[in-house]
Amino acid sequence: MLWFNHLLQFREIEADLSKGCSPEALEKSRIAIDGELELLSKFHKEYPNSPLNKYISDRDPKLLSQLEDYKSKYGNSWTVPQCAK
Repeated sequence: MLWFNHLLQFREIEADLSKGCSPEALEKSRIAIDGELELLSKFHKEYPNSPLNKYISDRDPKLLSQLEDYKSKYGNSWTVPQCAK
C-alpha cells in the first residue's frame, strides 16, 4: 500500500510540474520527504541494530545522526498545495 501511495504522490508531483506548477510540486516533494524521514527516524529508534542502518550509512553516512533526533517540520498537520493551472 505504501508503494502505491508513493506512486500516487509521484504522479501528482509530475502532473504539477507538467502544468508549470513548480512551487506546488516543490512543496509536495518537501512534505513527502519529511514524511519519509519521520518514518525512517521512528524505525531507526525502535530498531537501532537493524540491517537498515548499514544500508543507510553506506549510501548517506550523515543521515543516521539526523534520524536520531529528527522532528517533522510539519508536525501532525499540513496543507497540500493545489495546482490551479
